[in-house]
Amino acid sequence: MIFMLYENMLTYSYLSLATDLSIGSLCEVPLSVSVFMPISVFITVLAVKIKNVPYKSKFIGIRTKYTKADEFIWKQTHFFARDVFFATGVILFFLFIPFAFIRLLYIPLALFVAAIIATIIIVNNQSRKMYKKFIAMKARQDKVNAANAEKTESNNDANKTEKTEENTVENK
Repeated sequence: MIFMLYENMLTYSYLSLATDLSIGSLCEVPLSVSVFMPISVFITVLAVKIKNVPYKSKFIGIRTKYTKADEFIWKQTHFFARDVFFATGVILFFLFIPFAFIRLLYIPLALFVAAIIATIIIVNNQSRKMYKKFIAMKARQDKVNAANAEKTESNNDANKTEKTEENTVENK
């Protein structure tokens, strides 16, 4: 009987502690300090290392259809992402400081999710813009190369006709 009472008390205390931890009301260390602040530091450290990601890495990096298209776009996107991730990590870190003293879960979680989604959208949009500029630049370069090839070809034809005229004049 005493053992069953003890077991029920342990079960009840475990369930109430788990419930309180899940909403963050009785935690000794708030979740913003124990979870979100270390993640924001990780994002900041990741930002420093992201510029060195090799082209078309299979496991790491910003892998979109735009960045996979060309190495130049890959590098430019990662340089841009470095600044965005660094700013996001620093802003989140300082944003979570007040929540170290206020034991809330939902507001820091919403801020964290919103910041990560905004970062992803910003980096993807910038990557798409760089891709469109790159494609336009490549099309212009192809036009210039085609015009230069035609010009060179017409110059070669003109030179050939001049040489044949000179040869016919010399033969006469």
